[in-house]
Amino acid sequence: MRRIRARRAIAKVLLANPHGITASEIIDRLDPNITRQSITDARHVSNLLRGAKGVKKTPKGTAIVKTVDANAGTMKRYGHVRNLGSSHYRVALYEVVDRKALEAWVA
Repeated sequence: MRRIRARRAIAKVLLANPHGITASEIIDRLDPNITRQSITDARHVSNLLRGAKGVKKTPKGTAIVKTVDANAGTMKRYGHVRNLGSSHYRVALYEVVDRKALEAWVA
């Protein structure tokens, strides 16, 4: 199997969060010494988890993430203030359903 060190690092994060975690949260919790160049965005996490045993990927729309861009600032128009840099998007959740199968997959 290719990129086994990165897959093991992802599995370690998943096992520490059994109730579900998004791909961007996985990236935030990864050890940067191991995965600095191999995993840079959520698409890489999704590709590395393809075919993983014991991991359930819930479809997009399970979690809603709200982001606010601090650099966008605000705009005051017609007496209303609105934040220009916020958005909502739906993401998939990854959760461990069989701990032993996941551990065997990355062994």
